[in-house]
Amino acid sequence: MSDFDIRSIVKASEVAKKYMLGPNAALLKAVDIAIGRLDEVMTAISRSDHEFVLIDIPGQIDLFIFRDISPKLIKNLLSLPAE
Repeated sequence: MSDFDIRSIVKASEVAKKYMLGPNAALLKAVDIAIGRLDEVMTAISRSDHEFVLIDIPGQIDLFIFRDISPKLIKNLLSLPAE
């Protein structure tokens, strides 16, 4: 069971319908939307009282290797207070 699911902020299926995109373009747009709302993601993660954070990403690894989300997410995770 997860403490946070990104689909509470953005769903690729809804992005596809709203912007009339195919599945790959919808995932790209959804990642961009998630980056724009990274503060909400970090707030949700910081509320967890677990010792570690596990992030499960979709099989399209290029979404995270060649996009801004990985360095931004890692930078924000590193800035969380260690307890």
